[in-house]
Amino acid sequence: MPGFNGMKVFALKVFLFFTPVLLIIIVMSYLIDPFKVFKDYTNYYKQGFVSLNRDMVCTRTYRKYRNTEKFNSFIFGSSRSLTYQLDDWKNHLSEDAKPFHYDASGEGIYGVCMKILYIDELGDTIKNALIIADRDLLSTVTNQKSHLLISSPEISKESKINFYTTFIRAELKVRFLMAYTDYSLFKKYRNYMSLLVFEIQYPSLYDSVNCNMIFGKEQEIALDSVNYIKKLIQEGVFYKRPKLITENYHITETEILQLKTIKTIFDKHHTNYKIIISPLYDQVPLDLNQLNLLYDVFGKNNVYNFSGKNEFTEPLTNFYEAQHYRSHVARKIMNIIYN
Repeated sequence: MPGFNGMKVFALKVFLFFTPVLLIIIVMSYLIDPFKVFKDYTNYYKQGFVSLNRDMVCTRTYRKYRNTEKFNSFIFGSSRSLTYQLDDWKNHLSEDAKPFHYDASGEGIYGVCMKILYIDELGDTIKNALIIADRDLLSTVTNQKSHLLISSPEISKESKINFYTTFIRAELKVRFLMAYTDYSLFKKYRNYMSLLVFEIQYPSLYDSVNCNMIFGKEQEIALDSVNYIKKLIQEGVFYKRPKLITENYHITETEILQLKTIKTIFDKHHTNYKIIISPLYDQVPLDLNQLNLLYDVFGKNNVYNFSGKNEFTEPLTNFYEAQHYRSHVARKIMNIIYN
C-alpha cells in the first residue's frame, strides 16, 4: 500500500519537525515557570510579579505542611476571603485551633465542596470552618478553564495533562510573553500589562505555611487614604450605586447537591461552621432563593447575610476597590458573628 506508506513517512517527518519545538517549549516552561506550577517552591510569592493560581498554591502548601502543622480550621472562599486574617480568627477559636487559608481566585461552591472533600479524604480534621460566600461563588458549580481559576488535579480529580497544558497555553500567548519579558527587563508597569503582570510597589505579606495574606494595598492606603479613594473615583472604579441586576436567579440541582455535601462533611466532623455573605460594593442583596437555600441546608443560625446596603457597604473607605472589602471590615464581621 504505497499511499499508506507515504502517509506514514509524512507523519514521521511532521513529528520529527515539531518534536524539537515541543521539547523547547516544555524545557522553557519548566526552567522559567512564570506561573510556578511545574516546580515546588518554599514561598510562591517571593519576588513574583505574575498572578498565580491560588488554588494550586494553597493545595500544594496544605499538602506540604498538613502533617507537621496539623491544620484543623479552614477559611474557604474567593480572594474576598483573604481579608479574613487568621490571627483575627484565632481570637474567636479554642487554643488548639490550627487555621489554614484554603481559598482560590474566582472560587465557586464547586471548589469549596471539592476542597472539603479532599481534606476529609486525607483523613484530616475540620474542627472550624468559615465559608465566605456571595452570589458568584454560589452560582459557580463546575471546574473553570482559565489557568488562574482551574482547580488542581488533586481537588478536581480531573486530567493532570489538561491542567498543565492550560498553563503552557497561557505562557505561549504573545501578549503575556511581551508583558513578562518587558517587565522582567525594565521593571516598569505599563497599561497593556493589565491582568498579565502586576506592580509590586506595595507587595502583599504572605505566610508560606498557612497561606494567610495581607494585601499590599493596606500600605498604600495608610500612606495617603484620601488620594487613594479620590483616584479610584476619578478612574470610575468606584461607580454610582446600586448596580442593578434584573435577571432571576435559578438554583440548579448541582448547587443544591454541593451545598448538601459540604453540610454532610461538616456534620461528620462536628464542625463549628459559619457562612458569611459578603458585603459587596455594588450593594446588591443576595438573591432570596440563594439565601433561603443556605438557610435550609446550614440552618439560619449559621448564615450571616451582610449583602445589600448597610453600614459595611456604604463607606468607600471599607473597600480596596469595587471587588474587595478591607480587613477591618472582616474583623468587625467576625466580632459580630462570634459574639
